[in-house]
Amino acid sequence: MSLATPSSTSRKNNVVVRRQPPTLEQQAQLAAEYEAGATIAELVIRHGHSYGADRRALKEVGVRMGPRGQASKQASKQASKQASKQASKQASKQASNTN
Repeated sequence: MSLATPSSTSRKNNVVVRRQPPTLEQQAQLAAEYEAGATIAELVIRHGHSYGADRRALKEVGVRMGPRGQASKQASKQASKQASKQASKQASKQASNTN
């Protein structure tokens, strides 16, 4: 005798099971993490909701959204600046060692 799982029973009965949207408490947690610097993609991984559900939840609680990809662009810009600083330091060192 096999036990029926909720998903197999749902498929047999043509029932669509949807994830529940974040609760008010979860929305507050998402907002706090987003405002502390987390990206929506990071929130999705941490909390297991879809990108759209987390984005909607943040908008519903009045979080001001930055442009898409802004955090990654800033991180990339910062990494590029650091790399160029390190390269110029190394060039200066090499120039002073050859003199």
